[in-house]
Parts: sequence; structure tokens; C-alpha cells
Amino acid sequence: MKRSALLVAIVLLALGVRAAQAQVGGALIAVFTYVPGGTNLGPVATPPLPIALSITQGDTLSSTNLDPVPHSLTADDLDELGNPLFDTGLFGLAATAPVVGVENLQPGSYPFHCTTHAFMHGVLTVDAPYP
Repeated sequence: MKRSALLVAIVLLALGVRAAQAQVGGALIAVFTYVPGGTNLGPVATPPLPIALSITQGDTLSSTNLDPVPHSLTADDLDELGNPLFDTGLFGLAATAPVVGVENLQPGSYPFHCTTHAFMHGVLTVDAPYP
């Protein structure tokens, strides 16, 4: 586990990426794990699975991939046409992708996954806006 976290730290340094500078409401993907934006990926930090993300209704969300393989952040639930309620599509190393569709979600909890790595999953909670 320490070796994987160290690899992330090395990749971050090589890319000049600072996890702590991720936009609020964003999600990072590192060591095949979703990480809430703003998380400090220190040399021994590996978040638990599944991960929980939250936004306020109407907010947007983006995800940055720090792994050398493509990932996605895709809703488990489908709309009436059979499409995921939200999705980034596959995106590669050092890329940031918008999570298209989250801005249309009603308050509630929405499970998500990576389309290429079934063990990567989490829950997005959409909170009602403050009155």
C-alpha cells in the first residue's frame, strides 16, 4: 500500500500536480481510487473504498485522472433512454473531465463506478440548495 501511495506522490511531483489545489466539488482519481477534491495525497494516504462525494443541487462536478490508464466516473442509474444519469466518459492521465449530467440531479444519493474497473465505485450525494 505504501508503495502505491509513494508512486502517486512521484507521479504528482513529475506532473507538477497538487491534489490540494483541486477545485471544490471535484474528484481526483489516483491509485485506482476516487479521492474527494482537496484531499492531500501524502506518502501514506490511501482513501477507503467506496468513496463518498457530495454536491449541492445544480452544481457542476469535474474529475481529474492521475493514473496512467483511462477511467470514468459513471452513474449506476440509467435515464429513460438507458443512458447513465451522469458520466465523464473515459479520460486519461492528467486529464480533467466534466461529470456531465450532475447539474440536473434531484437531491438524493447516486452510486457510481468506473466503466473499466468494476472495483472502483462510490456514492454521489446531491444536497438540496440552502433556502
